[in-house]
Amino acid sequence: MFQVLLTTFLWLVLAPGAGSEVGNQNAFAHLWAIPQDVPSDTVITLVRTDCYGGCPNYSLTIKADGSVLYDGYSDVKQKGKLESRISQEKLKALIAAFKEINYFDLQGSYDRKSEACPSFSFDAPSAKTSLTLNEKKKTINHNTGCSGSNELGQLTWLERKIDEAVNAKQWIE
Repeated sequence: MFQVLLTTFLWLVLAPGAGSEVGNQNAFAHLWAIPQDVPSDTVITLVRTDCYGGCPNYSLTIKADGSVLYDGYSDVKQKGKLESRISQEKLKALIAAFKEINYFDLQGSYDRKSEACPSFSFDAPSAKTSLTLNEKKKTINHNTGCSGSNELGQLTWLERKIDEAVNAKQWIE
């Protein structure tokens, strides 16, 4: 009996929220989705293009070892190439974010001519993301003028996550 009580107690302490449901999903499900190891072929990229209004134009490349390559082109505080690093924990969280939105199942392009673009506004920049993971590669071109669907909201969220993981603000603003 004591062993059952101890096991139950440890389960409740070590798995907080195990029984709490939010929108039919475990409130902590995203924590369990974080990979244990980062595959050695992992590469994450984000390229933001300029627009007529002076939008920041730069690229980010994040590799499996946590190395980050930033290249600022125009309308950014820091032009040129810089190198940085992120922790393995941040990289694992980014990979989990890609998995959370089922990145490999999304369309390859979201622009005003695609069916996946219910609403479109002109002169918006584009964001091009890519993920290489376990010998699988996907690239998505996203004109940020496209809006109005859950997929586009998730893609925009992912793009922000990449910027936040490397603290891109330090080079852009």
